[in-house]
Amino acid sequence: MDIKTFFITTSTSVGSAILLFIGLSKYFGNKFIESQFNKSIEKYKQKINLEFDRISKINQREFEVLPIIWSKLQIHKRNLQFYTNNYFLALDMDTLTDEELSDILAKTPFSLFEKNMIIQSENKMQEYINITRTNGMFVLQQSCFDFINTYDNNRIFLPENLDLKINEISEFLKSTLTVYRFIITSNNEVINNVAKSDFDRNFEKLSSELGRLIQNRLLFQN
Repeated sequence: MDIKTFFITTSTSVGSAILLFIGLSKYFGNKFIESQFNKSIEKYKQKINLEFDRISKINQREFEVLPIIWSKLQIHKRNLQFYTNNYFLALDMDTLTDEELSDILAKTPFSLFEKNMIIQSENKMQEYINITRTNGMFVLQQSCFDFINTYDNNRIFLPENLDLKINEISEFLKSTLTVYRFIITSNNEVINNVAKSDFDRNFEKLSSELGRLIQNRLLFQN
């Protein structure tokens, strides 16, 4: 084999080898890139699934706790309506029949023991007032802080608009705790009615605003 033939043969072989190497490099290179891409996609999918799972759990907890917070607020509202209402005080319980008195007491949140104390008392009206004033502040503080604590323990799960509104109600109720004592114990009917009217108006406004926000949230409107 002469030099020319050797060169041509060698060049052809080397060229073929280079082409083969380039071809294999491209093939395996593409396979490697494809493999790395698929791995990245899988990692990204896992990340998305984990994030979706996290958000789903937060939303689930939010929708579980919203009815509870609303229920706690309504319980406090009912307690307020009873203990700051002068309706029963306008009655003369000492002139009522046993049946009438039992019907009236059935509408109160008093315990059976407290109801019996009123029924058996020689001065039923005064006993009723004493129990109302004694229980009133305790019951109202209890239901108020039950609502506030439920909110505080779960506010991390709430969207910003609901958190802000419930926090506003929470601060309002805390700041007006002294109003409860005044309304319950005040003997000045005019001042009592003004204080109660102002309190009721503000509380009803905040409560209604929260109700609309919760309703919209449960309907996925915000």
